[in-house]
Amino acid sequence: MGWQIVLIPLIFLGTLILVFWQPKGLDIGFSAMIGACLTLTTGLVSLANLPTLIWAILVNTTFTLLALITISWILQQKGVFRWFGFHIANWNLGSGKLLFVTLLILVALVSAIFANYGSTLLFLPIVIEVLILLKFTPKEIIPFLIACGLVADISSLPFSISNSVNYIATTTYNISFGSYIMIMLPVSFVTIAASIVVLLFYFWSDIPRKYKKFRFRKNYLERALPAASIEPKISLKLADKSQKKQNLYLQSEELLESEESHKISVNSLQNNYRFQDLISQTKFLTNYCFSLFKLIFYPFLPVILFIWAMYIIVFGLSNYGLTDVIKSLLVQISGWGFSLAIIATGFLSAFISAVCNNLPSSLINILTIQTAPIIDSNISEAMVYATIIGCVVGAKITPIGSLSTLCWFYMIKRHGFQISWKNYCGISLAIILPILFISLLSLIIWLPGMQIN
Repeated sequence: MGWQIVLIPLIFLGTLILVFWQPKGLDIGFSAMIGACLTLTTGLVSLANLPTLIWAILVNTTFTLLALITISWILQQKGVFRWFGFHIANWNLGSGKLLFVTLLILVALVSAIFANYGSTLLFLPIVIEVLILLKFTPKEIIPFLIACGLVADISSLPFSISNSVNYIATTTYNISFGSYIMIMLPVSFVTIAASIVVLLFYFWSDIPRKYKKFRFRKNYLERALPAASIEPKISLKLADKSQKKQNLYLQSEELLESEESHKISVNSLQNNYRFQDLISQTKFLTNYCFSLFKLIFYPFLPVILFIWAMYIIVFGLSNYGLTDVIKSLLVQISGWGFSLAIIATGFLSAFISAVCNNLPSSLINILTIQTAPIIDSNISEAMVYATIIGCVVGAKITPIGSLSTLCWFYMIKRHGFQISWKNYCGISLAIILPILFISLLSLIIWLPGMQIN
């Protein structure tokens, strides 16, 4: 037992170093999988011993993400994002600040309905289209991208379906859908308003005061990013395939006309050609599927691998001391009183989520609160809601804290924008901490009245 307590923190720290360092371009998913494989091979965690709830969360998250990635790619190819971009740009608000606030409100609405990573995958491309159509420079676009990425998570508090963290908490702690909305919806409104104000203040000098009027022209309606890397190759292959097929059958017909006496050999030749044609079709279909996978899903594969790996590593940590440490901290915090318990729990959850990712962190924190000997049930319930806020809002401090943030990095990279992790952490730290505090403060004000009722 002693060596496991020493080994699992070393694996966790080594994984974090690889993830942030990314030696020789090693992607975060593959770095995390190294740590997960070490955790499994050393016997610290067994896949057979993973709780059913963890499997359910991982499978649901993976398939939801894959579905949204597919929908996003299809909409991109069909020009839907460009179409929405034209119409939003055609509003001609004139003021850069007003456009900034309007886009953040739209992001918040989409995030509440389609979840945080749904907002990142489905609305962020529209924002990019709008800004490009309005002739914003890359320096002017970056503040919009960062703000939209942050609000996508921050605004995912109102419903239990708006964020995987909300779903984990409500399922684990048995919070009904209606009860959750009554408490978190007002808190979410305050959090969104605070985030818009803080972001507007932070990026005030970077947002253009005015922008040129946009003139709508229907002949500009074209696909933003056609799949040129695939479609020409496919069309050429189809042409070659059909030509080969035609030549094969022409050869067979010539043989039939000239050599009636050799029908058996001709039939065998035709069967051979059909067999070769079937092999050719199968090979073509396999290459086509592989090309689609490489274009659509491969850029996001490290994100999926990272989530699976971090669940395994963090579960190993929880088996060998992490849960006991969190439990002792939460028991002490619960004795500080209602208000301080909410503030301390929220910031503790934010720190753990920023380091370990908010999906495994939220599950461990909620399960720990359930088993911790906290006498006051009202404080225990308040700590659960503070954990949700901390895991949702505080996870944005680092790129690995949230699945939405990782998807955001890949989306902006796909559109030609680049932000270093160091710069992101510096910006997000200054923005998230005041928003987190205001959100927890609104919970302190609102929750007691709901508990009395």
